[in-house]
Amino acid sequence: MMFFNQQKQNFEPLNLIPSTLKSSLAISDNVLCISSAIKHDPLVLELLNDLKSRKIVEEYAFYSPAEFHDKYSHSTLSKIEVKNEIQNFVKELLQTAFNEKASDIHIKDMGTHGLIRFRIDGMLIDHKIYKADFCRAVIRAIYGSMIQSGDSQFSYRERQEGRIVNDNFLPKGMYSVRVHTEPTEKKDSPEGIGSCMYLRLLYDATNATGSLEERLTRLGFLNNQIESIRYLTTRTGLNILSGATGHGKSTALKHIIESIKIENPQKAFMSVEDPPEFHLEGIDQIAVSTKNVENRGIAYTDAIAGAMRSDVDCLLIGEIRYLEATKAAINGAMTGHAIWGTLHASDAIGIILRMITILEEKGSSNAIKHICEPSVISGLEYQRLIPMLCPHCSKRLHDVIDSYNANMAEKINRALKAEDENVRVIGSGCEYCNYKGIKGQQIAAEVITTDVAFLDYLKQNKITKAKEYWIKEKGGISHVQHALKYVKEGRADPFITEDRLGLPLDFEVIS
Repeated sequence: MMFFNQQKQNFEPLNLIPSTLKSSLAISDNVLCISSAIKHDPLVLELLNDLKSRKIVEEYAFYSPAEFHDKYSHSTLSKIEVKNEIQNFVKELLQTAFNEKASDIHIKDMGTHGLIRFRIDGMLIDHKIYKADFCRAVIRAIYGSMIQSGDSQFSYRERQEGRIVNDNFLPKGMYSVRVHTEPTEKKDSPEGIGSCMYLRLLYDATNATGSLEERLTRLGFLNNQIESIRYLTTRTGLNILSGATGHGKSTALKHIIESIKIENPQKAFMSVEDPPEFHLEGIDQIAVSTKNVENRGIAYTDAIAGAMRSDVDCLLIGEIRYLEATKAAINGAMTGHAIWGTLHASDAIGIILRMITILEEKGSSNAIKHICEPSVISGLEYQRLIPMLCPHCSKRLHDVIDSYNANMAEKINRALKAEDENVRVIGSGCEYCNYKGIKGQQIAAEVITTDVAFLDYLKQNKITKAKEYWIKEKGGISHVQHALKYVKEGRADPFITEDRLGLPLDFEVIS
């Protein structure tokens, strides 16, 4: 099916066609298909001549009303026009989100109305409220005509996902949009079912420049953490970055891998991803593609095995979440390759525990001994993104401490150990921060380079001892302490920081 020129606003004859006639016209394979019910309307002849002169159609054909309905009712000019209007709405929505540097868009069918929200600097902000029918039409249009992968037809009853990668739909500077929907219970929606659509906006960072140290400094890593990551780039074995969804794992990994590639042009680099989130400069990216969730683990294994047979020196695995992928990553590390990947865990040491859980769920024995071999695990990194205060409108905590309840104030004092002279909290916003009070985000991280002593503690299930060894003997800093550093410097609001950490600020404070 070939649709008419999308620049319809410049196409005057189409604007003259009544909507009742548009529902009896369609374009298919350069042919204007016409229901014989409007055969003698002079506006149809005018439209036909203009379409032919513009070389949009080459010929025309008439069909009986019944035959036209059976063949073309789903693709009439009126429906194409509506679809294009919704596509244009989505394009404008993506452009607005891009301009405001949003990381996510939520489109929510609330039953009685539709709500669109942006996540900016880690915080959800209401964008606009729309009619429920319109939001449902937007969700259907995205699935029906804008995504490249996933299901072509939207279903309110199913969890679905896909990607928008067509440059015609994306603002310049946005690489792709990851689309995911969840069915929800909404008594005022059709059949009592609503939907929440989540759009993850992935920005084009191909213009990122600088050394590894310069890139990681901009992200917020501390000097000793950058030194540790630099050391890991020289080792073989498995290096895993972890953190919650939306906290910059893929971005950090992109900068690390691209930096290594630039510094080592003589080596072969590949990635296995489901699907690729960013363009990686100089990296051969393999897309794991299967709609069958049950087969994704196997597809990952096959892709990793293929990469290993392709004379690769350094391999990136987008996300290690399947048993098969976990085993393949371990085997790759044991054969002397440098493997980098991501995984969901609660902290750096939690990466090991998560991998053990994945392996033991399927009956693998002695998982901890296999994982904690020096030739397997090289580096563990965990991170959270912390919103940074606008330096122009933030307020001193001392000046507003009385507005917080006593328990909160006491907890802040214990966490900061009375070092709160420089502590600041979010202000009311100003022109500099677009009246949000927040200006960007920085990583709060913990980076562990493993050694025999550290791994031996883990093999003996002495988790606390392993962490003490890393902090006291190797000078490690936890992501909580890293976040508190921002607070003590007056760069992060203590209450917002606690919320983003998902932990009390005094979590690691010993009374």
